[in-house]
Amino acid sequence: MNADGSIICSTCQGTMWPGDPFCPHCGKLSPGLVSPGDLALEIQDVPSERLREQVVQALKGLFPAIDAAAVSQRLKWGPRILVEGIDEASAERLREALASLKVPARSINSPRDLPWLKRLLNPGLGISAVSVLFAGLLGGLAALVLVLLAAAAPAAWAVMLSHSREALIPIGEIRPHDAERWIGVARDFSSVMGQLAREDAEKLTAIAAAVFEVQRRLKSDSLLATVSGEDQGDLYHKLTEALRVGVDLGRRLNASRGDEQIAQRIELESLSETVSKTLEWFLILETQELKPAGQLGAELNQVAENIERILRDVRPNSAHVPRRSDKTLA
Repeated sequence: MNADGSIICSTCQGTMWPGDPFCPHCGKLSPGLVSPGDLALEIQDVPSERLREQVVQALKGLFPAIDAAAVSQRLKWGPRILVEGIDEASAERLREALASLKVPARSINSPRDLPWLKRLLNPGLGISAVSVLFAGLLGGLAALVLVLLAAAAPAAWAVMLSHSREALIPIGEIRPHDAERWIGVARDFSSVMGQLAREDAEKLTAIAAAVFEVQRRLKSDSLLATVSGEDQGDLYHKLTEALRVGVDLGRRLNASRGDEQIAQRIELESLSETVSKTLEWFLILETQELKPAGQLGAELNQVAENIERILRDVRPNSAHVPRRSDKTLA
C-alpha cells in the first residue's frame, strides 16, 4: 500500500483503492473481497514493529472497521487467525497480499466449526490427570480442590484457546453479498479488457474507477451517503448496472467492425460521460453546505434517472435494476 492509501495491483501494476472490488485496469479481484466458506487463514506472528505497522495499515485498507491497535498488539504473540469462514479463493488472495509484505499465512479448517468435545482434547487434560493423581494421594479438602481443578482444566483451557484464536478481522467485516455482486462482473471485465483497443480500454477503466469512487463514498457514514441509501440504495445499484453495461459494450466492440463498432464506441463514450458527471456531482455536493434531505433526495432521483436513461439508450432490451421507493432516498 502506498503512502496515499492506494494499492498497486500485483497483476498489471495499475492503481486501485481500498474498497474497490477489483482492479479497474485488469479486473483482478481485491483481497478484501471474500466469499463465505469453511476455511480460516492463519497468519504468523509479526515481531518487527515496522513490519507490523505495514501489515496493520494494509489490513485497515482492506477491512476499514478493524481495530488497528488491537490487531497490532495481538500480532506480537504467536500465530493468529486473521479471518475465518472464507473459501479457498478468498484465502489465496489474502495469502498473496500478505506474501507481498513477506508475512507467511496458511489455510486451516475454521476453528469455529470444531465441536466442543474435540476442543476439550487439549493440554488441560494433562493438568486434570496430575490433579486426580495428587487428589488420590492427599485426600480431604485438598483432594476435593484438586478434583474440581481436574474437572475444570480442559474447559478453561478450551475457552482460553478459543479467545486466543479469535479472528483478527471480525466476521461482520466479511460481506458475502459484495462478493456475490462483483465476482462475475470482475471475471467478465477481465476477459473484455484483454481484447479491447487501448482507447476503448481506457474508457472502460475510467467508468470502473468513477463507479468505484462514488460507491466508496456511498459506504461512508456521511449524511449524503445515508440519504442515498448507502450500498443498498438506488444510486449504488444503478452504478453497478452501468459498469455491467460498460462491460457488455466492450464485448460488443470486440465483436463488431466498421460502422457498428463506431456506434458501440460512441455509446461507451456516452456512458463514460454520464458516470463521470455523476462523480462530479457527488464531489461537489460533499464540498457544499449540506442541503435539506428532501432536496438531496430529489437530486438523487434525477441523477438515478439520468443513469437509467443512458442505460435504456445503450441497452434497450436489457433488464434493469428496478427503481426503489422514494423512501429509500428521502
